[in-house]
Amino acid sequence: MSTFNPINPNMNQPNDTFIDLINELKERDIPKFTFSESVKLSMFETEHQMIKQERDDLIGFCNLFYTQLNNKTLQEMIYELNQWEIRLKRMLCILNPKFHVTNGFNKTTNKSYRLLKGYWIDDQNQKKRIFNKGVGISDLSNEFYNQFMSLEMWFRYKDIYVK
Repeated sequence: MSTFNPINPNMNQPNDTFIDLINELKERDIPKFTFSESVKLSMFETEHQMIKQERDDLIGFCNLFYTQLNNKTLQEMIYELNQWEIRLKRMLCILNPKFHVTNGFNKTTNKSYRLLKGYWIDDQNQKKRIFNKGVGISDLSNEFYNQFMSLEMWFRYKDIYVK
């Protein structure tokens, strides 16, 4: 006798990574973009609201896809599940950006600099470094880098998904 119950799509499965991604996304706060006093923060309020709306919509779409029966082939469902998983992970790249800050030295100019390296989920569902940006020689806070990378990842996400 099978323990699978097709009538109950809400049946909790142990180690369900897709549901874990949805729940992780639900728990993440939307970043507030505060940067510095010299930046007009009102221009980022729209982006903040768009990220929140996209996160909430994505959670709803994924829950609906995952819990509703449809007339697709198994192959189509697996492909679509993979695409939703990539999209969930990319949204998590916005809410919890992965990056490294490295210090470098240019021997020609005798100047130090900082390099920000950001990571993204590619179309094959792999974490890839896609972003290298010099951020000058100042020692900015980790919070600044988090906000900066959140916006960079949001703009990349928005180019792909938000029309």
